[in-house]
Amino acid sequence: MARKYSKKPNRQNIWAYTGRTAGKPKAFGFYALIRLDISSVKEELLRKCKKAERDFEKQQKEWDAYCNEDRPAYEKWMHATFGSHLTELRELHEQVERKSWFVEQVECLSALSGKSPRKLYLELQKTAKDGMSLHDALCEYVNKFNAADDSLGDDDEDFESDDDEDFDKIFEEFEDIFGETKQVRRENPETKNHQTRIRDIYRRLCFKLHPDTGCDFNAENSRLWHQIQEAYQKNDLDCLLAIQASLDMKQDPMASHISCTQILAVIDEFKNGLRSVRSLIRNAQQESSWRFLIWSDKQRKAATRQLEQQMLREQLSLKYEMEYLESIEKKWSLPVKRKFQVQPLTQPKVRAKTKPRTKESSQPPNYSSSPEQYVQPGLFDF
Repeated sequence: MARKYSKKPNRQNIWAYTGRTAGKPKAFGFYALIRLDISSVKEELLRKCKKAERDFEKQQKEWDAYCNEDRPAYEKWMHATFGSHLTELRELHEQVERKSWFVEQVECLSALSGKSPRKLYLELQKTAKDGMSLHDALCEYVNKFNAADDSLGDDDEDFESDDDEDFDKIFEEFEDIFGETKQVRRENPETKNHQTRIRDIYRRLCFKLHPDTGCDFNAENSRLWHQIQEAYQKNDLDCLLAIQASLDMKQDPMASHISCTQILAVIDEFKNGLRSVRSLIRNAQQESSWRFLIWSDKQRKAATRQLEQQMLREQLSLKYEMEYLESIEKKWSLPVKRKFQVQPLTQPKVRAKTKPRTKESSQPPNYSSSPEQYVQPGLFDF
């Protein structure tokens, strides 16, 4: 017969089934630290660190080659091939930007002042008669409007300052009555030690990478220098420690005096840098200047046709936008049409005289009275 067990066996049943007795562990009289051999763990971490460093340097070289070689060569080719188109596009962009700013400012001032845009435009025309352009007249008008607004704001500040003085008096009376005293803010010693440690590591790293100390200020050291400055501004102690550990590892490849935690921090730093460089390269691959130096003649001809068509479309769109803005300005300059205009007095037109219709022509013929007069002669002659 099979033995039945409960669905939720308790601790005693489990110990009874396994043949053991439940009991508390024996208490030892002392505790000792066991020294472990972490040489194999450190070797594995150093191998991962070197791999992460190689990957980062490879992507960094690719990004530096694009920034220092491909992009300048592409820009030089663009200016040599499409110089006139680029000049025209730049001038059109400046004109559209200037005209759009003028229209937006007039509409904004009309909404703030309650005047119509046409009235403001006519006022600007009157002020611009002395040889001043409409753009300069609008700038002067905007400055006057802002100065008037600032004067109103100063009055509000004076009113607020009076309120602050009254509040200070009330607060002083409250302190005298209830004996309230101001609490002195004390600095936390932990934060003070944190800032001191950051400053010490920053000075040590700057001393190592400074050119006056004999350090070769190449591209890699320049990148480290910028990273140190950024980490110091952000008070990032972990980043500074990781940079210090990476520099120590270059001097001592076996990393005898570096802990595993510092090596892991260096690995994380290399991985973060690798992700950022890869994102930059991914965005650069979408641009037309990517790998420009290895383009063939066929690729350059195709790119020339495509860029020329793109520039012509952009010029056409800018011209349409400029025409639209000019039409708005022209509408403001036209005189106002009145809704109810008085028509001038004119003589009525004389109609041409027509012959009145006779009654006979208007009535149908009566064949019953005299049918002979309606019968054609010779029609019934036999």
